[in-house]
Amino acid sequence: MGALSTLKPKFIGATTTADQALVAMTNAQKLANADGIVFTCPTLSGEHRVILWFTGRGADVARKPLQRFTLSGTGVSDLTLTPSIAFTVDTLGLSWNGNVTAGSAA
Repeated sequence: MGALSTLKPKFIGATTTADQALVAMTNAQKLANADGIVFTCPTLSGEHRVILWFTGRGADVARKPLQRFTLSGTGVSDLTLTPSIAFTVDTLGLSWNGNVTAGSAA
């Protein structure tokens, strides 16, 4: 497992329209204000970013079903997300199946 902090993580917010459609991502600075997190994929040569949205936060994703992740922790150093992550770059046929547990990504 590698430290999540080495994967250039950023907490993100969701800017939405009145009907809750996602318009843009913003920098949230802290986990308490975040709707999700983005970080460099730990296994895809550092060329791709993983975007994960937290359960109960951010834009309504009913139009485009996306998996949501339940979080625990206070920041990057102790963040745990469940369930496990299945990240795929369809156009390249690449994927990462892993976990974020206690501030580590594997």
